[in-house]
Amino acid sequence: MKQHGAFSVCVTVLSIVLSMVQPVMAEDEPQNVLFINVSGYTGCCWNYEPDMHNAFGTLQALNPNAVYLNLGTEGEAATLIQSGSFDQIWVADISHTGTYPTDWAAIAAWFADLPSKEVICDARFLSSYWGGQYIDHGSKLTQNYYENLRIRGGGLVLATDDQDFHPGINDLMPLLGLNLFTGFFSQSKLPVDTGNPLMNTPNDLGSEIFDDSSTGQVPYGRQPNGLILYSVAWHSGNPDTPGISSTVEGLIGFHINITEPQDDAVFQIGDTVTLSAETDGGDAPFAYAWCSSLDGELGTENPLSVSTLSPGEHVITVTSNDSMNRVDEDSVTITVGDSGGPSSCDLNVIDPDFTIEDSAELDYRLLLPDGVGPVFSEEKGMLVVASTEPSDEVFGRILYRASYGDFEEVAVLSNASAERQILNLFAVAESTVCLVIGDPATKNVSCVVFLHTPFAVSGISSYLLH
Repeated sequence: MKQHGAFSVCVTVLSIVLSMVQPVMAEDEPQNVLFINVSGYTGCCWNYEPDMHNAFGTLQALNPNAVYLNLGTEGEAATLIQSGSFDQIWVADISHTGTYPTDWAAIAAWFADLPSKEVICDARFLSSYWGGQYIDHGSKLTQNYYENLRIRGGGLVLATDDQDFHPGINDLMPLLGLNLFTGFFSQSKLPVDTGNPLMNTPNDLGSEIFDDSSTGQVPYGRQPNGLILYSVAWHSGNPDTPGISSTVEGLIGFHINITEPQDDAVFQIGDTVTLSAETDGGDAPFAYAWCSSLDGELGTENPLSVSTLSPGEHVITVTSNDSMNRVDEDSVTITVGDSGGPSSCDLNVIDPDFTIEDSAELDYRLLLPDGVGPVFSEEKGMLVVASTEPSDEVFGRILYRASYGDFEEVAVLSNASAERQILNLFAVAESTVCLVIGDPATKNVSCVVFLHTPFAVSGISSYLLH
């Protein structure tokens, strides 16, 4: 499942995170939209502000509450953004000198807080709205842009034309973590990705789009902020030189899709999980990098087998590059252990210096499913305090013991119960041991404990205690 609503990063190995689901708007729910026309055109013959007002008119026909700003004084946009609550911002810069740093900073801050990081870059925007083209073609394009952003929770439209108009908007791009607009092209029409929703939903725009205003090239591929921009319409018959790009993915270009595991698949602790993906388009050879939102980097093979995934919910992401350095990624969400997902554990290490000799006279039992076991299991290296007297000072404690070569580490954890026992132990990092706590009878995981040690423990193998 492609995930463009958040920056694509694999977090640290020991983080337990919940996947973030993009907000999806109800079918008939409008969004708050701010359309900013950047003033400052100084050309000899034309003033394109009326054309941009026509572009806004096509948006206002869809959403009467849309707000128009002809930005001519620094701070005007910042004031509107800070006082309003916008789901979409459209920035149209057909100016030569339109640089407004305060407003650019406000737009960048708004985008940073936006849950849905959807972007449309259009470097031939004027072509769809001048000379009366806004009446039919432009109106349909506006609706496609607006509706596709709306159903994805909102986003940003960045619109300009050829390189003469780029100085202002290109001051904004780095603040957004995006590459710059570039170039000068002169064609009447551009081929489009007919499989991209921006070109076919809700209006089918056909196989070409107007490009008759002298136009530019948009940023494309992996961006500094981690987003991937896909080619939507392109110059010179080459999808790698797009005039429109977007986080909204289509069919043209290089793509990768995870085939295993399926989204929302559930695995048990210690299961071998096969990770597999297929590429579409691009030029071989291909490189792969798999990662988990819980465990970090997993490997670079395709397919890849992993049997040491930590308990909890994982967003598994594969990133692939082809020989031309085109890039794509895909993600699925899986659960390891209890389908409800383990919580962060409230067990506390209360005596990290505790040793076996210190407790020789206490009654230790290794809890088996029936609650009966030997006093101590050297093989499994685990002790569970299971005193039958609640008043006993050791009642409800779990003792963890593991050996690393000639070194032995012991810890006692509080708040144990019959339903909260050690089910599993395995190394999850160079110097970190994971204890899985749960009910030995049902195997349901209630929480997870990570114990950190300065000693290398990566050689510990995973094994079930029950």
